[in-house]
Amino acid sequence: TGAQVFHSLTKLKLRMALRQVNVPISVSEWGASWASDRDINFAPMAGSFVFEFVRVMLQTEISDAIFLALSEFISEKVPVLYALDGTSTHSMKAMLLLSSLDGDVLSCETSLPSISCLAVKSPSDNISVILWYFDWWQDQISSKVLTKFNIRVAANVYGLQSVRYAGSISRISTHSSNDSCPCPLGAVNAFNTSSIQLPGVDMRYGDYILLTVSAAN
Repeated sequence: TGAQVFHSLTKLKLRMALRQVNVPISVSEWGASWASDRDINFAPMAGSFVFEFVRVMLQTEISDAIFLALSEFISEKVPVLYALDGTSTHSMKAMLLLSSLDGDVLSCETSLPSISCLAVKSPSDNISVILWYFDWWQDQISSKVLTKFNIRVAANVYGLQSVRYAGSISRISTHSSNDSCPCPLGAVNAFNTSSIQLPGVDMRYGDYILLTVSAAN
């Protein structure tokens, strides 16, 4: 679990400090599952795992990690960044999504602890919110039924000018374990210069999505 990885790396760093060892730590050969099949490594859950992995690495203050494999080969049990036909897997899509964010990180929270979020305010004042429904920390596999939850984003960064936001959100991309998932968008319930409420967003376990909130003209 993510908690076990966090505690193991924390203990390692403490032992290194006691022995006055000052070398960088790198986590190698990481990925969603090394002993599974396409149901995980080639599914949206692999993308959600990327976000969870990055979150835990940030908590342990480790900035260097090497993914297990670049491209698919004979075994489908190995997490990779590209399939045999050259298309990106969800692991790669999630990394590209993270690298595309530019701006100031905002405070973001959901009404369910197993659904995490990352919100970034761009230089043009638009807000991008990445949501992922995967709890690696506790390794609790939730039901794959459609789950409805609420999001709250602090719309402003300290010291920046207040911006008013439009009354709707747009879903840029949906990475769902069920392609027929309707995943209706919620509207901005209450918008002002301090926070944005997004009620009734739907997701299934293992999914990740990107939402954007545009500044009002």
